[in-house]
Amino acid sequence: MRAALLVAAVFATTSLHAQDKHTLKFQPAPGSSHRLRTTVELITTQSVQGNQSTINNLMMFDTFFEVQDRDAAGITSMTATIENLSVKVEGGGNATHWNSKDPKMALPPALRPYGAVPGLKYRVRIGTDGKVHGVEGLNEAIAAAFADAEEAERDRLIASLEYHFGEKAMKALMESQTHIFPGSPVAKGDTWTTRYESQGVIPGDVTMTMRLLGVNNGVASMMVEQQIKALEAPPALRVQGLEARVALNGKAESLYRMRAQDGLVQFSSLTLDFRGTMSVQGGEEPMEVPLRIAGSISFNLI
Repeated sequence: MRAALLVAAVFATTSLHAQDKHTLKFQPAPGSSHRLRTTVELITTQSVQGNQSTINNLMMFDTFFEVQDRDAAGITSMTATIENLSVKVEGGGNATHWNSKDPKMALPPALRPYGAVPGLKYRVRIGTDGKVHGVEGLNEAIAAAFADAEEAERDRLIASLEYHFGEKAMKALMESQTHIFPGSPVAKGDTWTTRYESQGVIPGDVTMTMRLLGVNNGVASMMVEQQIKALEAPPALRVQGLEARVALNGKAESLYRMRAQDGLVQFSSLTLDFRGTMSVQGGEEPMEVPLRIAGSISFNLI
């Protein structure tokens, strides 16, 4: 009899835990602060008139966030400061590197736009569902950083830096690690989907599918799969009279860990692979360049 009761109790407990539901939301406490390290490693392969070239880009930077408040709709307002930047570009047998934390390292001319990154400040608003409702202040700060440059050079510098660190680029980067929250409590093994449009470095219609692996010691672990479909009308990058539009399709996958209490990412590393074309106009004749971008984007709370 005791054995039967013990077995029944074990099954009852197992069933109870199997039904445990967790409410996951983006809700860092007003007045709190945190520091996030972002590492972007991208390998870009393109073919122009039969000649294939590969460019490796590595960027790492720390951003300090201060949570200001949360309104009645649950939207959290934060201020952010990019504290430093390390960037390395390799291609065509050449390598260029700069690390803002090394005072002995001069800024190479080819990386001049990135010299304005350390110290950039902006404001961001994020809902409890992780949707980024706005990124403000970056484009204005970038324009001010190059206000004294000659006009032709100024336009090139601004366009180059906005492509990677402008408001659209930063919104897309942030949303890739925040727009993952379910609309209702979830249990281990549950899946859910979110969707948004990215106007960033890799523009597209984004569908993200999450599966909860479990919640242990206050940390929620999940698998994240991101599918990107090229936009019908991709945004244009305009530099020195040329207009380039990128149309890529592909996916990214990541093991994602967040603090269950407030939804802040602890660790995520998206492994990505996108293929498509880059159309270029404004030269002697239009070009359609086959393009592949692979690599990873990782976030770490430090």
